Amino acid sequence: MKHRAAIIILSVALFLTSFFIPNANHVLLFCGIILILFLIVLAVGITTPKFNYFIRSINKLQPGEVCLSFDDGPNTYTHQILDCLAKHEIKASFFLIGKNSEADPDTVKHIQNGGHLIGNHSYHHQTNIGWLSTKKVGEEISKANAILNDITGKQPIYYRPPFGVLNPNIARAIKNNGLKSVGWTIRSFDTKIQDPVRIFNKIKKRFKNKGEIILLHDTCKHSVETLDLIIPYLKEQGVKFVNP
Repeated sequence: MKHRAAIIILSVALFLTSFFIPNANHVLLFCGIILILFLIVLAVGITTPKFNYFIRSINKLQPGEVCLSFDDGPNTYTHQILDCLAKHEIKASFFLIGKNSEADPDTVKHIQNGGHLIGNHSYHHQTNIGWLSTKKVGEEISKANAILNDITGKQPIYYRPPFGVLNPNIARAIKNNGLKSVGWTIRSFDTKIQDPVRIFNKIKKRFKNKGEIILLHDTCKHSVETLDLIIPYLKEQGVKFVNP
């Protein structure tokens, strides 16, 4: 994707700089600037799925559509979130961790029976996933897929990278497993912000009604309270709730 183009541009820029600038000190200066810019672009590409730097992700929907998505379940508050969604008659997307699903298959079935989308969020959700080989990432994805397929009878087709981290190894592993990467347009930061009103205001401020995918977590009690604020607001905007 864009990563290959960036490497080509970097190589050409370094070559032209060393070829056309005779002063050695100036060459070092310009090469340093070019490398710093490349590293900045690389950092953004690694941590921001919507940049589509390593792999094309589903990062937005059609204008007027909204997807409420939840990561890291099934977890303590998943049932409360499911009850809240049922109360508002909303379908959402749940990106489930394999080991959590393995330990709590009944909740996975509850999600499925509610008509919600179930996606893959790796098996362990390791903090060092960005340093794993293609083989290791592939094992994380395929193991979670097998568990979810065993519980639901359906093979997941969507994958959300833990922490939003992407790189060439992860991109290859996603493709090798035949999955589609899913990002987001609005990150609620509900794992860091404890106040539902603050989370709601943050989402409301960033909402542009241009096909938003909102990232939430079913690991937080205040996420349940946030839903009771955000869903009525979104309905007032006339949105259509969909999944990827």
